[in-house]
Amino acid sequence: MKRQPIQVKDSFPNPSNLYAVDLAIWLWTILFKGEVCHPYHVGSDRKITIADLEHTAANTISGRALAPVSARSTNSASPSYVPSTLRIMSELEIELPINLVQAIIKTHNDYKAGI
Repeated sequence: MKRQPIQVKDSFPNPSNLYAVDLAIWLWTILFKGEVCHPYHVGSDRKITIADLEHTAANTISGRALAPVSARSTNSASPSYVPSTLRIMSELEIELPINLVQAIIKTHNDYKAGI
């Protein structure tokens, strides 16, 4: 496989990222411990743009710098969803144990292993 620079073309919208295992734990915890008809926000409470995510992934996995980002990716007016996780963390005693870099490494390793 030829190594080429990674290009970030867009960062719209700004997502909330949560490692898949953490998501499963959160959802099961809500199912078994949560109150009925009581909303819980699920996701990371850390705002990150697609461009930031791509830069972090590229640096974490390959150590390669990314190509310049388009003007749109730095637009702070892009819609985003950053949930308030205070309720789920305090009421259900849930934590965010895996940070973004750890999640990228684990996901990359699972991908390479064919999981």
